[in-house]
Amino acid sequence: MNLVSLVSTAMYYYILQYLLDMAGLCNVKTLLLLSWIICQTNTTAWGYYEITATSSPAFNSNQTSPTTTIKKDPQINTNQISDSPADNSLGTTMTTTTKATSSPALTSNETSPTTSNETDLQTSTTKISPSHATTQLNSTVTFTTKVTSTTPSTSTQCSYTVTPIKFGLRIDITGSTNGTYIINITEEGQREIRRSVVHIANQTSHELKHLKPCTEYEHNVAFIESDGRETPCQKNEKKTRTYAMSKGDIQVNSCRPGYVCYQSDWDISFSLSSSNHVSSERCTSDDKTLCIKLGNNDYCSDLTTTFTSGSCSLSLTTSITVDYINASDIFQPVPTKLHAQIEPEFPINCRNLSIDYTCLDELNKPKTLTDLEPFTDYICTGQIKNNNVNTNKTTTVRFRVDCDLTINTKNRQTNTSIELSWDTTSQNCPDVPELKNLNYTCICSDSTQKGPITADKHPSGGTCHFTGLQPFTNYTCKVQPTYNNKDVSEPKEVTVETEAGRSYFLLTEQL
Repeated sequence: MNLVSLVSTAMYYYILQYLLDMAGLCNVKTLLLLSWIICQTNTTAWGYYEITATSSPAFNSNQTSPTTTIKKDPQINTNQISDSPADNSLGTTMTTTTKATSSPALTSNETSPTTSNETDLQTSTTKISPSHATTQLNSTVTFTTKVTSTTPSTSTQCSYTVTPIKFGLRIDITGSTNGTYIINITEEGQREIRRSVVHIANQTSHELKHLKPCTEYEHNVAFIESDGRETPCQKNEKKTRTYAMSKGDIQVNSCRPGYVCYQSDWDISFSLSSSNHVSSERCTSDDKTLCIKLGNNDYCSDLTTTFTSGSCSLSLTTSITVDYINASDIFQPVPTKLHAQIEPEFPINCRNLSIDYTCLDELNKPKTLTDLEPFTDYICTGQIKNNNVNTNKTTTVRFRVDCDLTINTKNRQTNTSIELSWDTTSQNCPDVPELKNLNYTCICSDSTQKGPITADKHPSGGTCHFTGLQPFTNYTCKVQPTYNNKDVSEPKEVTVETEAGRSYFLLTEQL
């Protein structure tokens, strides 16, 4: 279809309109829609034309001349459109716009979305202005052509190999594209390890350590495209098995007192069993160290631990020396009597251990166990020795010996006095009479008096005398032991009645 055919059709339309107007249909407005589908055998273009025509009566000089708009929108057009208005008898203005869209080509191995780059190529305008004796006509025809082409695009090309190394695997990525790669490691279909790496062309090796020994891992590597898609890299193998573990790969330490601990750059959190049948636990937050709590029978003996992973196992025997002992686990019964003694209970297999104690009193004065006093708080530090040689282990014991004082009283009274005497015994402090700082306070009072009556104390502390009392009166008397001027133990309390006075006997005689 060329411009000549288009203009000829338009002329046909206006001649038909003119004849209708002549037939008396001057006031009728007509809208005609004509469509053509242009097929050309020598191109790959296709499209449509949309024509909108508006006409007015030919003999009305005030009417607006009709306008015709034709749009053409083919997808692919590689030929330049050129229409010549040589024989047109109508005034026509034509505008042609061509747009081209290219799409990156797809490689044989990958699928890539089409990237559109639109370019306005050329806009041309041709105007034809013929004259007509009775009708003035101005028609505008617009052609819009969109051209889409497909061209190959660049695609990420990468591959990788996996090699077992000590404590894990090495990933070698081969590819010319710098950017971010994702490495996925799956432990025999159970646990996935996902790691992001920045790949540079001359730095292609990436090591993944702290894996399980003798374990098969599935793996894949993908390149992260700019739009977030993951483009898989080519690989030779889907699974790779790590090396077996050797004794040199495990270090034994005492991370926690009372535990034997195993540290390794392998992941040893798998099946672990010990000869004392105690489950393992982590040493604080360190995921590379596992510990087994030791029992009393484990010290000064050998402990065997077996590590099992996949089809491999490794047994390790450790000699549990005194250095592993948790001093707080040593049972140290506190003294309950004087002279004080501390007799610790050591692990059954450790026959050469002993502890040498040094104590401090409430005033931080050093004391030996033989010099300790009752009713006093002590802190004793013990130095652990092995074959009489000091170790790096110490213990601490806090205690106080309260003597169980038993006071037996005897009393003699007159009508105006009371004599109260006593003797004191103790099961856990048999040397009470020799205690220099042990003393007593005596108090007697009756129900009619506001305050106690204090008597003179015997220097030995065994007798109190109360005088100036009322005859024939009940008195409550107490003996309160003190040590270093502080009340200790419970007081001994007795009730004593004074004898009747002389007036009482005279009255009885008169009666």
